[in-house]
Amino acid sequence: MGSDELIAGRYQLLAKLGSGGQGEVWRARDVELNRVVAMKRSSAADREQGQRQTRREAVQGAALTHPNVIMVLTSFTAGADHWVVSEYLESRDLAKVVEQDGTLFPERAARIGEQVAAALVAIHRAGIVHLDVKPANVLVTATGQAKLTDLGIARWAEETDVSGGVLDCTPAYVAPEVANREVGTSAADVFALGATVFAAVEGRSPWGRLDAPPQSMLARAGAGQREPHRQGGPLGKVLDALLHKDPRRRPSAEDAQAMLAEVASGAKLTLRVPPPPPRRRWPVYTALGAVLAVAAAAAVFWPWADSLPEDRLRLLGDPRTVDPCALTEVGALSRFGQAVLDQDYGNFNRCRVLVRMKPDDPADEVSVQVQLQGFPGTNTPTPTATVIAPIHRPAQRGDECERTVHLPDGYRIRIRAEHLRDRPAPLCDMAETLTTGVLQVLTQGQVKRRPTEAPENSLVRLEACTLVTRAELSPLIGAAEADPGFGDWDCEWVRGRREVKVEFDRRPPLAEKKGGRRVDLGAGVEGVVDPDRESCQVVIPHRPMSDSAGRPMLEVVRLHLRDAQPGETLCQPLIELAKAVAGRLPRIS
Repeated sequence: MGSDELIAGRYQLLAKLGSGGQGEVWRARDVELNRVVAMKRSSAADREQGQRQTRREAVQGAALTHPNVIMVLTSFTAGADHWVVSEYLESRDLAKVVEQDGTLFPERAARIGEQVAAALVAIHRAGIVHLDVKPANVLVTATGQAKLTDLGIARWAEETDVSGGVLDCTPAYVAPEVANREVGTSAADVFALGATVFAAVEGRSPWGRLDAPPQSMLARAGAGQREPHRQGGPLGKVLDALLHKDPRRRPSAEDAQAMLAEVASGAKLTLRVPPPPPRRRWPVYTALGAVLAVAAAAAVFWPWADSLPEDRLRLLGDPRTVDPCALTEVGALSRFGQAVLDQDYGNFNRCRVLVRMKPDDPADEVSVQVQLQGFPGTNTPTPTATVIAPIHRPAQRGDECERTVHLPDGYRIRIRAEHLRDRPAPLCDMAETLTTGVLQVLTQGQVKRRPTEAPENSLVRLEACTLVTRAELSPLIGAAEADPGFGDWDCEWVRGRREVKVEFDRRPPLAEKKGGRRVDLGAGVEGVVDPDRESCQVVIPHRPMSDSAGRPMLEVVRLHLRDAQPGETLCQPLIELAKAVAGRLPRIS
């Protein structure tokens, strides 16, 4: 591969910066934007694994916008190679700094460590563990700015498990629990941060010389046989805290950042160390002891239930007051184009961002939406100790891509990206970016409430199931039971192949589709009827409103009747139901 080759018709390779197990890194020029970038190419030695890692790095790094994290700009496949394009920083990595300049004074090492800790705070809040923090992955500029790079082996927190497989890490900086093939958590990143700072001031790993055989380092790491620090000075107590053998005794990334900042500035150090966990007491096997043993077994089956604060188990709080837009990170999507929050569209359980891919083409627009959903029933994945159960990430289907986040209380958050004109777009990258933002919000506790109170006559104050009676439903679906949706803003009745649904919506002023018609629903209300092949829909207009951009909108009630019959035959009974519903809506003055 020549240094003057043009990749994907856009990127000119200038010079190879390095290579390793995951591939090659090049300095390149983006000829379209006339800027220098860094490009990582998946390893030819293990192309399949290398492509998985570079793709994962692209997806996870894309949503991390932080001054101490190298920003991922895009990714693409060219031929058999997968490339990740990121910002280029004129710098040396910390390993080269120590190699070329010698070990660092404790204060300088603390300043660099403080910035790496800040990067880890952002990464952990995004629900990710890095798993490969080391001097070679810390870039340092001539002015002392430090940025963490390389998310190639990072995992989403709820997926991070190195047990039983190949240990994919750097032995010199590995935490004892990871060396013993236990789950790698944020505490492992804190240990690696401490090991990185240790190497900066000592010139060696906590597990011995940097040129020691990897298996020797792993053996020492697994046994917790750490080298003492000799040149740490004011850093000594901080290093002892970060490098504690027990992951439960290590500080969080936030506390590590605070302690390193105090050392860097010469301020008085306040140690922020978690207390020792309480000793386990074995139960006395009396009759009472047997009862306690049963209770303990239940607690083990749901390990997260008693160990997390209530607000972490009820992250959405009251469904009717939670603000779905508080989960929507607009800025993270701006790298794909012009991103604008649209908080007045759809049902009240939704919020979306409209991303215009090309500023001069309003038709090239993607909707990236967050939707809060109710209890999914028996198929709910078991929540994990990371609060959030495994995220469902299906492959892209046609013109949309979805992600689903399952919460401990059974609620779900669905993220969906779709192009409004069915044009090509990186939909899964966009859905993943918004998912990362959702995870970051969830790690901070209960989601914020809606900022303003709804008008008295708004549908948000109603419950969809109460708008129809059993007698009115009986001719349509018999004695089916109501199934309310999130916030009671939609309701569904299902019996066999027939389905009736009432849901609230916010949309532009009504216009009938081809084949549709307007219908008088009484009391001066004119609705729109839209028959389909096996369904009919009646839309009832309610409250005029304006969206945040001042455009006219309507609150409406949608009624659906679906069955294996021609839609037109379903419309007449649905219109009668719509007349009853329209008569129950609050009056608009």
